[in-house]
Amino acid sequence: GQGVSHRIVVAREQRGRERIIAEETVKIVREQVAQCYQREGVNHYQNCKHLTKQYYDLITAPGFGILQPGKE
Repeated sequence: GQGVSHRIVVAREQRGRERIIAEETVKIVREQVAQCYQREGVNHYQNCKHLTKQYYDLITAPGFGILQPGKE
């Protein structure tokens, strides 16, 4: 019925919003890594390690950082 199709539309919209948030988060962290590398110069490997790990974790996450049903 109409209830099922409405829930499907709402679920698609939610996934779309989550994808946008995930992509923006990756962009922000990527910019932070670049700024850290510039700021730290030769010490960037050590001093930016936390940001590079965060970036790696985001881009390698299943679903690219999008929440998975039942895994929240």
